[in-house]
Amino acid sequence: MSMVREKELEEVGAPKPALSEQQIRHRIEVGCSPNYHGDPDNEGNMSADIPDELNCSFWLTNLPPYVTINMLLGKIRDVGRIYAVSISKPDPEKGHLTCAAKLVFFNVADATRFLGRYPKYGSEGLVMDRYRAMISRNRTRVAEKGHLPVEHTRAIIITGPKEVVNERTIMEFLKPKFVFVMDEVIYLV
Repeated sequence: MSMVREKELEEVGAPKPALSEQQIRHRIEVGCSPNYHGDPDNEGNMSADIPDELNCSFWLTNLPPYVTINMLLGKIRDVGRIYAVSISKPDPEKGHLTCAAKLVFFNVADATRFLGRYPKYGSEGLVMDRYRAMISRNRTRVAEKGHLPVEHTRAIIITGPKEVVNERTIMEFLKPKFVFVMDEVIYLV
């Protein structure tokens, strides 16, 4: 049984308050997108000083306006471990009628495999419904996470008695402790 947590995904993708001119200028000065709402001074959020071919981060545009993380990850299979994904919702006021997404792989080999499987353009690319994604390396470069062991993943498997190990009790336990996005819950038994 598979359950997508759409409400939680929508909350994460909720509109952010407008940035001040000073915040926008600072982001540009440190090499961040002027639209970036995270912490531009956190070293982990800054563009890595690496050549583009070592960049593990991609920017996907022309995704369906209703795309979810679950839908996107469901189309990207057997290319490698994904470190992070975030979706930017349409912004008709700026002329953006479709979604865009940032996709980061754990390592260069997986990023290269992804780009080989899904070319930037054409019928061979990443297609969702009638939307053909445009794929490019993200301008905010991300180096591979080589310090993380191969067994590290963004998925967890929890086992135990169903009275304790179920979506409700796990969420009640985890939500007060940290912020996360639930992509999918799959019951294995």
